Amino acid sequence: MNSYPLSAFSSSRFAIDAAGKVFFSNGAFATGRFSVYTADLTPLWDTQVTNINIGGPAIGQGGVLVICGVGTDVRAYRSDVTAVADGLLPGHGMFSLGNAPNPFRDATSFSFTLSEAGTVSLEIFDPRGRLVRVLAAGAYQGTGQGAISWDGRDGHGNRLPAGVYLARIKSGQDWESHKVQLLR
Repeated sequence: MNSYPLSAFSSSRFAIDAAGKVFFSNGAFATGRFSVYTADLTPLWDTQVTNINIGGPAIGQGGVLVICGVGTDVRAYRSDVTAVADGLLPGHGMFSLGNAPNPFRDATSFSFTLSEAGTVSLEIFDPRGRLVRVLAAGAYQGTGQGAISWDGRDGHGNRLPAGVYLARIKSGQDWESHKVQLLR
């Protein structure tokens, strides 16, 4: 079971969905954490959310989970089993993923850090959760930092419309996702 520090200036929050899953926020500032558990409190996943004291978790219509962190860090996830199986929820531990510039018009570069060698994929999903491009898939021999560019096109070479996309790096059962804004 996970445990996170609670400070005198934080207020932990939780929500429970119709299936009995427990969504927990420690309500902290720099050490903000968010976790999801089954009805019997088996951990499913957790992620860092700096300044999660700002808001969440909240369960909306259709089981959509919303949490808020620092600045414009508002995250919405499907809370159903399909989302977990599809890997569209944040992972833990193995990765760090970011991109610059963000937002971007013509191209952006994803930088990532891996804690161990293995098979890695970097994929782009549209706002509806459909896979639109695989930027990398294969064995990554080293640990440390890497970089991959994206030109805002789908897997067929077509320019994608402006919008917010989700980049996901994955290896085995571990993954990390990151929002990317494409401008036109």
